Amino acid sequence: MEETILYKSRAMQEVLQKLQEIASTNISILLYGETGTGKTLIARHIHELSPQKIGSFVMLDVGATPQNLIESMLFGHEKGAFTSASALQIGLIEQANGGTLFLDEIQNLSLEVQTNYLHVVESGGLFRRLGGRQELRSRFRLIAAANANLRELVEKGDFRRDLYFRLDQFSVTIPPLRERKEDILPLAEYYLKVYNSKLSKAAQFSQAAQELLLHYSWPGNVRELINAIVKALVNCKNSELLPQDFDLDLRGEALLVEAKKNNWSLQEIERRHIAAVLQETKSNVTHASRILGIDRTTLKRKMVQYKL
Repeated sequence: MEETILYKSRAMQEVLQKLQEIASTNISILLYGETGTGKTLIARHIHELSPQKIGSFVMLDVGATPQNLIESMLFGHEKGAFTSASALQIGLIEQANGGTLFLDEIQNLSLEVQTNYLHVVESGGLFRRLGGRQELRSRFRLIAAANANLRELVEKGDFRRDLYFRLDQFSVTIPPLRERKEDILPLAEYYLKVYNSKLSKAAQFSQAAQELLLHYSWPGNVRELINAIVKALVNCKNSELLPQDFDLDLRGEALLVEAKKNNWSLQEIERRHIAAVLQETKSNVTHASRILGIDRTTLKRKMVQYKL
């Protein structure tokens, strides 16, 4: 998918200015933001502004990767390290040498892997491949991203305190799309142009469609905006996109009205929204996670958290 950083909002301007000031250093950066806010795009932007741009940008989506594979993917393994290890595998830590390692949804990293990764950080990049005896070194810039408050997870015992302080040398929060309304139409116009080309269309937004885009709350952020535009292009019957073409889930809007009336907390809003989607999908986690715009691991964690 083609992506770019487009913004007019002061909120995004301030975020990017902060990152530009820190990009030239080698300190670790922690990006906070809801799902779909563009944390991977921001991480690539930091890499391109940094001395590490001469190396590779290597990423792992922790939330979308089975836990039993993460350690092998990070550290690599020697041939014969375990039953299915039929060949040498170079891990992401090794691949990132001289460049940037980006760990997305790091809150999903198991405590065991956190412990092993902490050794890499504290030793200046020393590690061993699984099944290996030789100690190797990889020097890289670490960028991590989370859509959960790591400090709260530390207090609950779900995230190592020492690793948290290593990660949080500098942190910044990517504002959700609903808090930077000025960016919605520039982003929408850009992605409309991209997908008009991909789908051989020449559609434009109607005035009513623009109003819908501006007033919708975008719980799935930029990712949901892109998805809505693609659906609208597929659904539209002529060259003008109409509100009904977007197939947006307006239940969330009704939920926000109800929340305001009853003074619900953000957690209560999220719990009710997830519960409603699970009920509609008959607890199909794959389908529900797709509607909610989050990965299966994150959804399962929230189901436990909210006792759903």
